[in-house]
Amino acid sequence: MGKRVDDKISTRLITMLQRISGLQFGGAILTALFLVVVGWLSLVAWLTNAQDRACEKTDRVSKQDDPFTRQLQRTLDGFSASRNGVGLQASVIFPDGTLRSAAAGYASQEKQCRLTLEHRLYIGSITKVFTAVLVMQQVERGALSLDTYPKSNSGLACRWG
Repeated sequence: MGKRVDDKISTRLITMLQRISGLQFGGAILTALFLVVVGWLSLVAWLTNAQDRACEKTDRVSKQDDPFTRQLQRTLDGFSASRNGVGLQASVIFPDGTLRSAAAGYASQEKQCRLTLEHRLYIGSITKVFTAVLVMQQVERGALSLDTYPKSNSGLACRWG
């Protein structure tokens, strides 16, 4: 997907999530849900050869050089080293919208491909747990009800099984 399409999708997601949660963008719950959804869309959008292209890149840490980012990188490097080079990425979004990211370990140990910030990681089934927690937090706040059926014209795909 091109940048314009990604921006359009991101804008629509933000609008949709604001309506669902009743929060302004920047709230911790909304931000976490947004990151899960955008991560999933990024996974779908990328072709499989994106991983090989990412191996050619060398950016392993945010362009920002600040104490927090350096500590984040050291933490990831230590965790990865203690687990035989397992690859991992981490990002932190601060309340003011500042993003800090870092990557450590290998995307592919057999290819000796270091994990970079360009890699797209498969999130997998763990997103179900995150989504369930976020939904239940919204139920506790009164922003959602488990008994409310989504409106069919909301633009969301609903599957009930």
